[in-house]
Amino acid sequence: MPENHVYEDEVSLRDLYLILKRNIRFIVVVMVVTAVIAFVVSSFLKDVYRAESVTLITPPPVRVAGPQSLSFSPSNEVSFESYQTLALSRPVLEAAVATLNNDSLTYGTLRSAGRLNMIIGPQRPDQIVPLSVGHSVKSSDPELATQLADAWAKATVEAVQSSLLASLDPVLATTQEELNNLETRLDTAEANWLAFERDNNSDVLQARLTSLITQLANSEARLDEIERNLATAQAKEAALQTLISGATEDETSGTFTRESFISQLRLLEAQGVVPPARVTQLEALLANESGAFAEGASLEGQLLSLVNQTDIRDVRLLITNLEAEKTVTETQLQAFQQEATTLRQRLTELEGQERALARALENAEAAYSDVVALQPTINFVTQLAPTNARVLNQASVPNNPVGPNRLLNTVIATVVAGVIALIIVFLRAAIADPTPSKTTRASNVRANTSTPAVNE
Repeated sequence: MPENHVYEDEVSLRDLYLILKRNIRFIVVVMVVTAVIAFVVSSFLKDVYRAESVTLITPPPVRVAGPQSLSFSPSNEVSFESYQTLALSRPVLEAAVATLNNDSLTYGTLRSAGRLNMIIGPQRPDQIVPLSVGHSVKSSDPELATQLADAWAKATVEAVQSSLLASLDPVLATTQEELNNLETRLDTAEANWLAFERDNNSDVLQARLTSLITQLANSEARLDEIERNLATAQAKEAALQTLISGATEDETSGTFTRESFISQLRLLEAQGVVPPARVTQLEALLANESGAFAEGASLEGQLLSLVNQTDIRDVRLLITNLEAEKTVTETQLQAFQQEATTLRQRLTELEGQERALARALENAEAAYSDVVALQPTINFVTQLAPTNARVLNQASVPNNPVGPNRLLNTVIATVVAGVIALIIVFLRAAIADPTPSKTTRASNVRANTSTPAVNE
């Protein structure tokens, strides 16, 4: 009676042991052959030399502050990650290879042969400490390895210096632009000031104003004098009119005498109305009535005729001249006052313009001086920043090769070959025919037979 046997894919340690035992010879042969081949191949490989150049990036030793709060602080430091990114970038590698003038070298050669290792550096992002990085290059030519290491380190340092100066570029550009603008502003202010000084005639205007003030004073004094003389002349005219009127009244009343008329003339002489020579002349005429007065004419008419011929006519002519001179003087005084007012306004405008130009020139000079004073600080910071990145130690030509290590290569090849052999053995066992052998079937039968007994 046929029986259906179920075979389970269970792997035990015994099965693994049996597989290894059956294939141990194959595994050993593969490992030995691989070890021999690796040793022989390593014996024919060229010696490899390693050269290393060390760079150093330090925090700035000082903190520089300028008039406009320009500062160079340690926050501009370069981390190892950014340093590594710069060092392994294509422009830096190409710049390093280009300095050797070797057509057989490419940036890929240096990238595959070079390695960076941080010697000292910050352990935390907020930690500010010096950063020292080693640039090591492997090559079969020791001199080439040295040259590549030095060129790589130098190119990286130049890139780091450029990155440190990158934060100062806007400051430099802005300061230079501001300096140019302030220089233009200063030139404009100076040109305006020179043009004003060239066209400024305030001295002439001031001299003219001083002369006008003197003329005004003289005109006012002359006008006062004319008014006084005019008042005096008018008073003389009134006195003469009074004398004639009094003589006429005396004649009408019959009390007119030559003596009373002469006494009035002398009173007018004492008052300065009639000159002494004129009084003497009139006294002589009155002393001889026939020579002084015509017969049949009234005394009033004769006195008026006599006085009009001399005193009243002269006084009235003087009054007319004085009034005309007063009018001319007043017109001239008014013209002087108007011109003086115009000159004062013009001088005030010139003074205001001069103050404005002087203030603009002073402000332009002060602003330009401030930016010029800032330039040494910026230059100092610009010179200070690149010094923080430099090549500390240049690579020296190595004398002893660092490879190949025949023993290490042989061991690694042997271990790898053994692992591969084990994988092959287990794969062969896994894909072998799963039908159980006679021994396996007998063992399964015995196991099946003994199982019911145990159950009973």
